[in-house]
Amino acid sequence: MSLSFLDGAGKFAGLHQLIEELQKFVENQPLAYKYIARVFSASRKNPAAEHEQVKVLIKVTIEHPLSELSAEEQRKLVSILEKVYACPESDFQRVRSDFLEFVLFRWSRFFIPGLATAKLHMEPTVRDGGNNISQYDKHCDFVWHWRDDVPLVFCECKANIYNTINVGKSLQKQGEGKEKILYMHECHDYLQKCYAVPRMMLAFYNEEYEDVEETLESWGMPYFEFLGPREIISQVASVQP
Repeated sequence: MSLSFLDGAGKFAGLHQLIEELQKFVENQPLAYKYIARVFSASRKNPAAEHEQVKVLIKVTIEHPLSELSAEEQRKLVSILEKVYACPESDFQRVRSDFLEFVLFRWSRFFIPGLATAKLHMEPTVRDGGNNISQYDKHCDFVWHWRDDVPLVFCECKANIYNTINVGKSLQKQGEGKEKILYMHECHDYLQKCYAVPRMMLAFYNEEYEDVEETLESWGMPYFEFLGPREIISQVASVQP
C-alpha cells in the first residue's frame, strides 16, 4: 500500500489585507513576530468597550524600553495592530488565527530541513491504500510529504494552545480539543508502525507552555514538538543575513 492525501479547501484564499501587512512587516523585521504574538496572546478578543485598554496594551508591548525594534518600526507596528483590533470581531479572529498559519506557511523552511523537495498538503485527509489512517474526522493545518519511507511532518496551529489542552487534567477529562490531539496521536502511531516515525508539531502564540508539554507527556505523548514565538524567532533569526 501507499500513502495518499486528499487536500482540504483552498487555505489562504482571499487573504485579509491586514495579514499581508503583518507578514510583510515581519519579513522585513522577523523580531517583530514575538511582539505581535505577545499582543495576540494577551488580548484574544476585541470588544468595543475595551478598545482603549487594548491600545494601551499594544503601546506598552511594542514601545517597551528594551524593544529590539526601531522607533519607526514601533510606530508602524502599533498602527497595524490598532487596525487589527478595530476590525469587526469575526474579521479580528480570522486575522489573529490566519496570521499564525501564514507565518508557519512562509517560515517553515527555517525549521524543517529539505522542504524544497517535499510536497505540502493543507488540511489533508491522510490515507493508506484508500483507508484513513485515523478514526477521527480531523485534519492538520499542514502535512509535508517526501516519500513514504521518509518521516512526514505534521503541524497544527492554535492561537491559544490552552484552548486545546486543559493542563493538569487527564485525557478523559479534556474537552473537544482533545480530538485533534488524539487524531495526531493515532497518525503518529500508525505511521511509526507502518512507515517511518513522523514529526508532530504544535504552533501557537503562547510564550510559556511548559505545563502543556508536561501534560502531553503524562498522556504518553512525549514526541510533540512546540513552536512558540521563541522557537520560531530563534530559527528564523539564526539564518537571517
